[in-house]
Amino acid sequence: MGRRSTSSTKSGKFMNPTDQARKEARKRELKKNKKQRMMVRAAVLKMKDPKQIIRDMEKLDEM
Repeated sequence: MGRRSTSSTKSGKFMNPTDQARKEARKRELKKNKKQRMMVRAAVLKMKDPKQIIRDMEKLDEM
């Protein structure tokens, strides 16, 4: 007989091949989005002036 995929659901049932492919595609997409978010955050931090951030924090401490 044919081999079953090793992927299963939380309840222990074997997954439909279509659902399995969809799950893998979603996993890849989330990984790509995470990498993209990290790059955007790094770019924003590079644009900011560290001295200005420290001054803003000191003003908040004075309040």
